[in-house]
Amino acid sequence: MQGMHQNLYPDGIAAEIDLYHGTHINAPDFVKVAESVGGYGEQVTDPEKLQDALKRDQRGNFRTPGESRPRS
Repeated sequence: MQGMHQNLYPDGIAAEIDLYHGTHINAPDFVKVAESVGGYGEQVTDPEKLQDALKRDQRGNFRTPGESRPRS
């Protein structure tokens, strides 16, 4: 938490008084979440590889921002 505060608000009150509040929340494994409901899941850490990962969804059943229903 302290590192995040210092990165985002280096001149903030927390840094000034050396008091940091918050908690770390571990995100679930979103690949397993997708697979648990019959979806395709793949972890992508490189933004340049995102489009290729989306194409690997064999059913092509992914949504892009703004789409209200799966592609057919």
